Amino acid sequence: MTIDKKYLFVKYINIFITVADAKSMKVAAKQLGVTPSAVTQNIRQLETLIDCTLFDRQERPLTLTRKGKAFYQQAVDFIININNRMEDLISTIKQDNGCIKLRLLDSLTPIIFPISEKLTDEFDCLSFSTGLSLSGAIALRNYEIDVDININEHYTNDDSIFTLPLMKEHFLIATSKDYQGENKTLEQIANELTFIGYSDNSHIRNQVNKYLKHNNVNINPHCNYDTNGLLFKYMTRGHCWCITTPLCLFEHLDLAHNFSFYPLNHWPPSRTIGVHVRKQESHHVAHVIKRIVTEELKERVYPTLHQTIPWLNEQYFMIID
Repeated sequence: MTIDKKYLFVKYINIFITVADAKSMKVAAKQLGVTPSAVTQNIRQLETLIDCTLFDRQERPLTLTRKGKAFYQQAVDFIININNRMEDLISTIKQDNGCIKLRLLDSLTPIIFPISEKLTDEFDCLSFSTGLSLSGAIALRNYEIDVDININEHYTNDDSIFTLPLMKEHFLIATSKDYQGENKTLEQIANELTFIGYSDNSHIRNQVNKYLKHNNVNINPHCNYDTNGLLFKYMTRGHCWCITTPLCLFEHLDLAHNFSFYPLNHWPPSRTIGVHVRKQESHHVAHVIKRIVTEELKERVYPTLHQTIPWLNEQYFMIID
């Protein structure tokens, strides 16, 4: 059905419901502000379109046929649904102040100010927010934000989301600075130091648990934290270790001098981060944001991390062009 026919169909349905309720073409015409002949013509066009006689024209007052009665209820539900969708659309437009709502993973908080200056050259209005990865994915699906820079795993097999990959980073070990862990196995580190973990509902915690289980390493976390800041500040007490990511460390580089860092062996866990938008929306915005964030990752984030962790290479911290 073409757009013109769809428009006419909605028009016919409204006229049909008015006639059915009024039980008279003449009364319906008066209510609609048109001539009786126009109402009669539209009803005949609707009946032709659906190949069905809707009214028994021999009866007075005008009555619906058996098929007309069945069609009437479907027509009423159809119009109610259209009205509800229209109200939702109007409400959405009224609430939209024209700003692009961009949400970043907590670990990317340090790049907000560098990229915001470049992004405001591209867009008239931007608003930024950060938070846990899962809440960002929920916000994008609920139309609370427009763009989510987040872990790709939260959008696996979601056909409603368009994704541009940004980077892939592998997890690493962080220990107290005075601990000599170069030649230690994961099990030795776990036995000799206190493990500090991320909260149970975090993506990192789930990945770490799978990795430790796969390597038959048992841990009993002394404390669990839902933010990098709290975790790393506790780590400064000494005699601790954790499994984290380079970006998580980048968020708190001021504390990095308190720690030593070691790569994880035997297929270390990783996470891929991308720019996510709803399909059919903001593709141009996603490409612009990816370009600007990629530049920041290449020019500042990776060089800074490599200076802090000399063994960190572009395979362990992979930026995706």
